[in-house]
Amino acid sequence: MDFFRRHIHDNISERSLQLKLTPRQKEILLQISRRQKIEKKLPSFYENIAIHYPESLSLEQCSSEATASFKSSLFFGSCVLDLSAGMGVDGLFFCRYFQRTLLVEPNISLAEITSHNLKLMAADAEVFIEKGKTASEFLKTFSSKVDLIYIDPSRRNETGKRVFKLQDCEPDVIALMPQLLKFSNEILIKTSPLLDISSVCESVRFVKNVYILSINNECKELLFHIQNHYASDSQIHAVDLSRNLRFSFFSSDEKRYRALESIPLQYLYEPDASLLKAGAFNVIQKNYSVYKLHQHSHLYTSSEWIPNFQGRIFIIEAIVRPDRKKIHEGIDGNQANLSIRNFPSTVAQLRSKWQLKEGGDYFLFATTLSTDERAVIICKKCPSFQ
Repeated sequence: MDFFRRHIHDNISERSLQLKLTPRQKEILLQISRRQKIEKKLPSFYENIAIHYPESLSLEQCSSEATASFKSSLFFGSCVLDLSAGMGVDGLFFCRYFQRTLLVEPNISLAEITSHNLKLMAADAEVFIEKGKTASEFLKTFSSKVDLIYIDPSRRNETGKRVFKLQDCEPDVIALMPQLLKFSNEILIKTSPLLDISSVCESVRFVKNVYILSINNECKELLFHIQNHYASDSQIHAVDLSRNLRFSFFSSDEKRYRALESIPLQYLYEPDASLLKAGAFNVIQKNYSVYKLHQHSHLYTSSEWIPNFQGRIFIIEAIVRPDRKKIHEGIDGNQANLSIRNFPSTVAQLRSKWQLKEGGDYFLFATTLSTDERAVIICKKCPSFQ
């Protein structure tokens, strides 16, 4: 621990070259390196210096505390079964809402680390870890009913290659679903944010809720809540954890509704990544008094400022033709942030063509307007938007 504390804030790559290290000291520096990587993702783990960290892959694949906190708050009861314990981050938060938490982890070494950490982090909770069994193996001998089954199937196959389709993950939850529903009426599946929501809902029956979780405008997780015998339309929830905002709608609403269009007004709105992933392109207008710039542009506008809009908000400075001279007349210097929406070029191509450097206070949106004209909207962020 003395060695650990002396080097806890060091640059580990540099320190490893400077010191003559024993095998034990090398292991401690490796632990420090892993700890430094999870400071923002797992702040509670970071603060407890007695935590032991598993291999980097487990740290990369585990939930963040922000997403774990959200998903655990959706349910409560006497017992939850987590069939994919991993590093135990989700289990740690589930035990705050359930009297008993059962964890299953096939990797014995990882299970031992998780057991050690949860004894430190949740000493007063009833937490039990089944070590060395896969989800399928565990369920063969399991006989109890639980209030919730949570599963985060591994997105790597036997050779370590990354996979994305739900049926290619381990375990195959589509094949396992009839067995899962024998033990609980409530199932929560975590998946890659890259999965197509509609295809999962078609593959898995009884999907009641879909949650898209984003942090700092980046989608982190998809959560599918299955409730046994649920037969109605799935409700989609786009959740911005950074600003504590949620936009909910039923998938059938989006299909029925068509948003009204307008020329650019005073403000421009770019939806959060969670909204775009949710496919909430038309129902946005039902919740916010905004208009679409074009049916396929997915940018919105209004005359009045809407501070609670779930996304980035800009003040429109000018609207110009997609021409280098006109663009440079509308900005100071040659620096601007550039985005494209429904525009037939890449950002790299336009930067080169228009001789623009990245950064600065200006935000340019190359897009198509409701008149089908190509245009560049020159904006600045709203001063009140953080």
